[in-house]
Amino acid sequence: MVATAIAVQCCSVFAAGLIANEDASRPTQGQPTTAGALCQSIGPQSSEQTPVDLYKSLTACINKGDYETAVENFGLAGAYGKFDSMRVTDQSAHQVIAVLRQAALMSAIPANRAEFQKLAGATYDDKSRHASLCSRVAASGPPSYFPKYMLLHGLDAVPGSNSSGGGMVPSFDQTLAWRKALSAYLNCE
Repeated sequence: MVATAIAVQCCSVFAAGLIANEDASRPTQGQPTTAGALCQSIGPQSSEQTPVDLYKSLTACINKGDYETAVENFGLAGAYGKFDSMRVTDQSAHQVIAVLRQAALMSAIPANRAEFQKLAGATYDDKSRHASLCSRVAASGPPSYFPKYMLLHGLDAVPGSNSSGGGMVPSFDQTLAWRKALSAYLNCE
């Protein structure tokens, strides 16, 4: 029990730092993305939102009791995280997705989190509901942002590391990666 509490506190503190760093890393020109702080449905505009934004929205939706929208945010955040893992070379940086997901869920009201988890399980178990979720996530399209949030949190971000190529996979096939992200993370056909 104590170990679990320490792990949750560690993840929450670490994720809070990730979220603060992500917010600080946004360009000062243009409109920063603040949608993640609100419970918002996914759509074509979601391609600009990083998993950091989407997991913030997930927590807001769970706390609000909007479990359908929470399931959408959960699916898209995971698919975008999988996509980013395919385009970022630093394997250690990929861990940020699990930390963000854990922190988002642990930040939710416990009773609401349990209801969300029930609906998420039911959505994945029901063929029609699962197909509808896949369709909504696929319609958002692949991410249009640069995965700076992930690049900043791997071992290659440590000064003096031997990172080459800017941390991105050369000759990255966005179309193929998006199909793989949908099938590997959401089991979409």
